Amino acid sequence: LGDALLLTGDVKGSREHQSRALELRTELVAQDPLDMRVGRDLSVSHNKLADLDTRQGHAEDAHTHYAAALAETRRLASFDPGNPQWKREQAVGLMNLGHASQVLGRHDEARREFEESLAISRGLIERNADDVQARRDMAQAHYLFANLMLGAGDLAEARKDYPRSCEIRPGLAGAGAQN
Repeated sequence: LGDALLLTGDVKGSREHQSRALELRTELVAQDPLDMRVGRDLSVSHNKLADLDTRQGHAEDAHTHYAAALAETRRLASFDPGNPQWKREQAVGLMNLGHASQVLGRHDEARREFEESLAISRGLIERNADDVQARRDMAQAHYLFANLMLGAGDLAEARKDYPRSCEIRPGLAGAGAQN
């Protein structure tokens, strides 16, 4: 319902429903921490609230929710460390957290998060060169990292990562990934 309310422009109503979903999912994970589905739902709830916080300019709150989502994803990944879906979700979580860190002016933290996201995506691609999602994530991480470097005045690093992002994207167009 929170998603539907957001589509109608009811940000307040969406936040109320997303917050309630977070509360319920937190309780469910406490009752059964091994339920992967509920744990993933908890991570999604944190991400949705972080997205709302970002939309409303609440950068610190967004960072807190993105960090909580990533922590839950890492907890779940610890049960199945080789699972590529958990790895991908960690890479995306690190991109989200890196962007939130950047908005807060925490450039060193953002750099580490983007670099870790890139490393995870690189590992996924090495395991499966046809992993379109990992390639798309890697392109996005290079782009965000280049933006960070540009904002920090490191033009040499930005000049390396913008082309890396662009080199990956053309191969995604026919592969079914959203660009």
